[in-house]
Amino acid sequence: DPMVDSAVRKAIRTLEKLGALSVEVAMPSAPMQAAIFNEIACPEAYVYHEPHLKRQGEQYGKDVRDRIEAGRLALSIDYVRAQQARRTMKDECEAIFRTADVMVTPTLPIAAPEMNATSVSWENEKESIGAALTRFTRPFNIAGLPAISIPCGFTSTGLPIGLQIAGR
Repeated sequence: DPMVDSAVRKAIRTLEKLGALSVEVAMPSAPMQAAIFNEIACPEAYVYHEPHLKRQGEQYGKDVRDRIEAGRLALSIDYVRAQQARRTMKDECEAIFRTADVMVTPTLPIAAPEMNATSVSWENEKESIGAALTRFTRPFNIAGLPAISIPCGFTSTGLPIGLQIAGR
């Protein structure tokens, strides 16, 4: 979102005025983050919840139960490949942190969506709200890195905009 982009760039300029040196970095594995996460998290969530699903499955909402049970069908080869891709992502982050103290990104690419929104449009593409809202946070979760979101502005309608700072 242009308002998010503007607020984050303004926050980075403020950090530079305070003495930070800003350099752009690349994380080539970032576009794979959703697939990596799903191939790891889905089977792990199923293993964790399996005993509860068998004893108290009716207490789960259908949407949550369906997502968890999808992990039962995951293939071990996909899980192993996702773990290998996770290692690649971690290696990329380690390489970045050899020359940078932190990585700064927007927390979200958009302002807070409507409660009933299911997707967001990007130029000629649509993306699910879940994918959009985790696009910038998920890579650091996958790599096991600490990150914090701090306010850095507001949209024209008063919705907060977050700046994410991730470290080693």
